[in-house]
Amino acid sequence: MNDKNLQEFVINKFFQVKRTLNLTLPMPLEATVLSIANLSGNRQKDQLIPPLKLRCIESQTDNNPTERETQLKIYCDLKPTDSILDVGCGVGGLTYSLTKYYNFQGKHEGFEITKEFTEWLKQNTTSKYSNFHFSYANGFCAAYNNTASIPASKYRFPYSDNSFDIALVGSVFSHMLPEGLENYLSESREY
Repeated sequence: MNDKNLQEFVINKFFQVKRTLNLTLPMPLEATVLSIANLSGNRQKDQLIPPLKLRCIESQTDNNPTERETQLKIYCDLKPTDSILDVGCGVGGLTYSLTKYYNFQGKHEGFEITKEFTEWLKQNTTSKYSNFHFSYANGFCAAYNNTASIPASKYRFPYSDNSFDIALVGSVFSHMLPEGLENYLSESREY
């Protein structure tokens, strides 16, 4: 079994056991397991794909990146020159789609409450694509940023009104109470 097959085997077995036993592991432990599995000695070929430990934290599945692009074209009438606000950008699933499959030339601004994600995106995406920017949003979330003091119900997006053509919110609302959801929807409408 080569390194890549072994790595895939370990990762698949890990998630299989986790599902079978209905385990919920602390994020640091899950990230550590996946980091160990990622130590195959081979560097990822595509530098825009985050390391396993970040993909694990975000619980990102192996979505087809072109599916996101297709949905954006159909539902948002996305054009290559639009300006996009990516609320809760995570570790860059949308970013990857836009840079790899759509030749996106517009402005992309993403913000995220997991600082490690935004730091990785700045180093690996903004350095190559100057139209992609990422900000750390120090907003409270019990699962991902429990030391922050600003609740989602009070958080203000760090952008001027009417500065985006499209505001996208991925897996964000499932981590909020109703007041936070209402605030984020209100903030998104202003863009």
